[in-house]
Amino acid sequence: MRYLVFIVLFLAGFLGATRAYAFAHFFGRMAWAERRFGVGGTYVAWRLGGLAAIGLGFAILRFPGYFGL
Repeated sequence: MRYLVFIVLFLAGFLGATRAYAFAHFFGRMAWAERRFGVGGTYVAWRLGGLAAIGLGFAILRFPGYFGL
């Protein structure tokens, strides 16, 4: 189970980090990210979210007991 969760999170994070431009145009701009990070903040938010998903996937793979898996 943890391997499946890892693969899904890794792929979602990879797509979020590499395809930030496409996601921003599909889902629209994030007003809070534009205020927080400045111009282009939506792309930064998508990239940071993708990296966080990848990190969470590796954490679940390494420490499954903390996440109930």
